Amino acid sequence: MNGHIHTGKTTVRARRTSAFRTCAGKRTCKTRGYACITVILAALMIVTISVYGILIVNASNNDNKEKLNRYYTSITVKADDTLWNIAQKYASSDESRQSYINNIKVLNNMTDDTIYSGHDILIYYYSEDIKK
Repeated sequence: MNGHIHTGKTTVRARRTSAFRTCAGKRTCKTRGYACITVILAALMIVTISVYGILIVNASNNDNKEKLNRYYTSITVKADDTLWNIAQKYASSDESRQSYINNIKVLNNMTDDTIYSGHDILIYYYSEDIKK
């Protein structure tokens, strides 16, 4: 019979109840399953590529951090200097300005942000150079 029903002169194809049954009218269940698997695999690939990219960026940032050395020096405060513009000049890009200012205040036993022209303060800065 092979899925055909013979009724007189016409042959009517029997309805199959296998994986080829239609779902939602247009697609078959098998096709819909393949579409779902394809979407899931695409999403996994995007996530994997994103994570890999983040790891590469972080690895390159860590390489740059290892090359920078921290050095200490004293500077004489000028008339227009503030802790903020000193932090902008000497802090690394990885450190917030407020964190740098707080560290400078600790280094110099300061209780507030006031600095005076002509005074020497201890600061730190970063450089790739190795100084002896």
